[in-house]
Amino acid sequence: MLVDKGLYMRSPHVIPVKETSFVESKKFMGGLFGDKRPLNVIEITNIYINLKRNALGKTIMVGFSQVAQSKEVGQFMTRGGDIAAKHTKVFSELLEESYLPVSMSWDMEVTDSTSPPFSEKLMMFMTTSLIALSAGIYATSAASSARKDISLNFIRLSAEIANYAEDGANILIKNGWFEEPPHPADHDELANR
Repeated sequence: MLVDKGLYMRSPHVIPVKETSFVESKKFMGGLFGDKRPLNVIEITNIYINLKRNALGKTIMVGFSQVAQSKEVGQFMTRGGDIAAKHTKVFSELLEESYLPVSMSWDMEVTDSTSPPFSEKLMMFMTTSLIALSAGIYATSAASSARKDISLNFIRLSAEIANYAEDGANILIKNGWFEEPPHPADHDELANR
């Protein structure tokens, strides 16, 4: 169906190797400056998955910003779209440096509707959940990338979304939308001292 609609995004393709080779130099880990080795398939996969996730996230944020009823939530969603666009650009550049295809965006799929299909509470919950998911995926991507520059990119981008997540949590708290998760009893507090 995606192919028929022209929406299918082919992932980067790497020609399979015919024989196993082993790393012979510490240069494989890559420095922050100078020559960089080509991306390996693990790095390509992480970069491409994060590129697609951010492209989709940007589209969701565009849609949510259009239907948000309050200025505060609308601005938060617009900021999320800007962050996702920036991250998409970082990942696109990494793939382009290795002559690999970059996916298209889904921005043209957002309608011109301003009628909210969801409550702001639900949109904020979904957005903050996606941010938390992104932080975990970025951490995994950083840990599995052998090139230091790529790992540092994921760490740097994680710090940016951590700040964004905190702002989202503050909006949830301010509006009384942040439900406290269950926790065990605080026995020190319950003790009769």
